[in-house]
Amino acid sequence: MLWNLTKINWQNVVNNSIYFLFYIPLLGTAVPSYIFILLHLFYYVFYKKSSKWGIMVGLMLFVFIIMKYSLLADGSQVGVLFRYFFGWIFVYLFLYYSKARVDINKFIMVYTIEILLEAFLVNAILSPDYFFNYPDKTHHRTAFMGFYQRVYSVGVNASISSTILALLYAYRDSCIKLGEKLGNKKIEILVFFSFLAFASGTGFCLYLILLLYRYNLLRPKTFIVGVLLFILLLILATTYAEQGSLLSRFSGIYMERLWELKSMQIEEGLDWARQGSLFLGTDYKGVDLQIYGDFALRDLFVSWGFVGLAILLIFSFRRMNKCNRIPVLIGILGLFHYGGIFCFPGQLCFAYALMLNKKTLSYYMLKGKTEKVFDSNTSGS
Repeated sequence: MLWNLTKINWQNVVNNSIYFLFYIPLLGTAVPSYIFILLHLFYYVFYKKSSKWGIMVGLMLFVFIIMKYSLLADGSQVGVLFRYFFGWIFVYLFLYYSKARVDINKFIMVYTIEILLEAFLVNAILSPDYFFNYPDKTHHRTAFMGFYQRVYSVGVNASISSTILALLYAYRDSCIKLGEKLGNKKIEILVFFSFLAFASGTGFCLYLILLLYRYNLLRPKTFIVGVLLFILLLILATTYAEQGSLLSRFSGIYMERLWELKSMQIEEGLDWARQGSLFLGTDYKGVDLQIYGDFALRDLFVSWGFVGLAILLIFSFRRMNKCNRIPVLIGILGLFHYGGIFCFPGQLCFAYALMLNKKTLSYYMLKGKTEKVFDSNTSGS
């Protein structure tokens, strides 16, 4: 008997595929995820003829890519550069057309369990050499405090993966503040220990911002108190923290070195961009590809110039609303270090954050009916 494909609930298939796509990078590549997204986009745009605005966006991006291609010394690099810095646009369009749902509590719980399990395995059972998401076996080995191997997870980097967790946590918190009943103490515990497992300064800073937001401590009066407490932490870390310890990342010496490093990277990035065009980025003549670096926002400018920065920031702030402003800002703040929203799992989470508004809130929580809640204007209010 032939399998009756008409009886398959294809919406459930698409919903469940999100979990699969998110974890593919654990195999050492995200290419299958992009292929899946592009095939679905082709189906939705050309076969189902969903809406003309998606085709218009595609045409404008095509022109943008051609302009960059003509500037590059090696035109073959344009695909890698676009996929890394702007792959989130394709993911956004995929979510717009597919209406793929996620259970955010389940999503975070599975992710944190994977993080903690990986932390246990790479520190107690197996060498990181056995894991595909630890690509360079020499340069990327992180013996934190001399003995602890940090978790790389789906971002193939501790800082990137912790940024992704912070974005998901912010997404969940935003939904809770808007009335969704998502309270779960197990998730709070798992998230806390997952941030510890990452041992990432970026992750801890983003987690702290989220806690301040959750307890309404970002108001002017409480913000001043927070600044004073941070200064106290800075003094204590500078005075008592041992070199290489977690507390040393909050010391004045570390902050000074970080400031000097970022200043040098910005000057270097401006010099590289001037080789090509400040509007479209460097031509990459004699310059290594600036991707996967530790200052993603600068790398975006070097690679795509002011136009690239404008596309990210204008699109993000245009889609920002009361429902999603915190997760969107968390994603952008993370770019001051590694590109959390530039790897595929981060692009997926960032796209979900951009899609979130009052109309889609309960829809994304796997509740309610599947009526058409998307329209040509998804920016919400």
